[in-house]
Amino acid sequence: MSGSSLPRKGHGSGSPVYGPFSQLPPISVLPVTDEIAERAAFLRAHYGLKTPDALQLATTLISASHAFLTNDERIPEIEGIQVLILDRYLK
Repeated sequence: MSGSSLPRKGHGSGSPVYGPFSQLPPISVLPVTDEIAERAAFLRAHYGLKTPDALQLATTLISASHAFLTNDERIPEIEGIQVLILDRYLK
């Protein structure tokens, strides 16, 4: 993934802010390009998504990310994206 990596507060597995997330790969912030905006518009229209969700999912598709991590059970299955519902893995 490209873009600016977000700094991790408290570096390490004992961080109260990140806890189990400290073991995940770095997170990148990507700009909303025309391609992402167009894909988001399609996803919004086709799946009835809210704009922020559509933008995040479009970014996932365009950046060839491996998965989309969320805790929103309303996110539908979308071809080309593995949607991971966090609560399902923590129970």
